[in-house]
Amino acid sequence: MKKILFFLLFVSSFSFAQSNAEIIEIIKNNHQYFEGKKNEKNDVKVKFDSVYSPIKDEYLVEGIAEIDNEISKFSGKISFNAKQTKKLRDPSISNFDVVLNGEKTSDNSKVFNGSLNIKMIPKLFNVIVFEGIYQEENAKSPMYFHNSNEIMRYLESLKK
Repeated sequence: MKKILFFLLFVSSFSFAQSNAEIIEIIKNNHQYFEGKKNEKNDVKVKFDSVYSPIKDEYLVEGIAEIDNEISKFSGKISFNAKQTKKLRDPSISNFDVVLNGEKTSDNSKVFNGSLNIKMIPKLFNVIVFEGIYQEENAKSPMYFHNSNEIMRYLESLKK
């Protein structure tokens, strides 16, 4: 019985290490932009250039955002939200809290504060959706960005 318990513990820790690396690659999105909207009218493009995990369930990110035709660098943190993930009741969906800060701002104020949902579809593609609030000086706007362009490219490649 002890051998089985140790084996299961070893397998579960190994599989988490794989999923941690897998999450990093998912966030990087094959070095392609996530695309979306701010206020349902302004185009948004976000690309994560650097993603690493210093501790379990936390990812530090850096990248480039094009919002309202202005390109800026950002850094931030994406943290696994176990409580929200459990509420979703779908084992293929994981929920994360996201805070991205612009590098140009002197007080390092929040640029994007929201959530990330990842739906894993093994051997096909992953549906990745960021939803939250974009904050600039005294105004707040709803904003989202996702990987639907990557999914469409994948589906188009299946036609060939």
